[in-house]
Amino acid sequence: MTGIIGIQFSLKFLLNNIYNIKILIILIISSTGLYQLILTSGNSFYLGYNTAFVNLVQSTIPDLNNYYLIRLILIYICWFLKCLPYIFIAILLNNPIFTKNYFKLSKTHTIIFFGLFIILQVWEISGILKFSLVQELCAAYVCLLFGISLSNQLKENYIITSLCICSFGIYLMHHLVIEFIRPIVSKIYSASVDTVPVLICTLFSFSLTWLIVFYLRKSQKYRKLLFGG
Repeated sequence: MTGIIGIQFSLKFLLNNIYNIKILIILIISSTGLYQLILTSGNSFYLGYNTAFVNLVQSTIPDLNNYYLIRLILIYICWFLKCLPYIFIAILLNNPIFTKNYFKLSKTHTIIFFGLFIILQVWEISGILKFSLVQELCAAYVCLLFGISLSNQLKENYIITSLCICSFGIYLMHHLVIEFIRPIVSKIYSASVDTVPVLICTLFSFSLTWLIVFYLRKSQKYRKLLFGG
């Protein structure tokens, strides 16, 4: 939901300069630098405690996180700032200068993008890259370009087409479905971290989320509200 609102905000803000590459590059660099600073200072979102800007709050108004509405606002601001680099890069890659070349990506490009992704993962594990957000952004969009180049090699297929159309909705909703399925799987398999229950939870969560998104997208009202179009 944060991403959808962020996209709408960014598109309105950049309406007159949507394809100005220089402005987008400046926005990408500044938004990436800003959130990397948030990460480095220990003010990012903490899932276990459901808090954001912890160090900032503790050094200014320590009791602020006791107010749930303020905590929610801080979390939203944190996630919005995290989404901005992704949004600006997506707008840049949607520029006609780039989009007209996507269908020209070949098997060689597929191999190159896959190799780059593996290298980025090795760098992350080894700790070579000190800027985690930069590594995360690079990995995300290398995967995107890998997927685009791979799709050029695949024959048209109804299941693949449906998966592509529903992918954004699956990304948005999968966590809710996982929280529903995980307790059920945990009751069947007591060792919740074992490979079998993890695989079962993943398979059922993915399949159920795909099915839910598939039927929700048939409604124009829900499609616009939940998935932005």
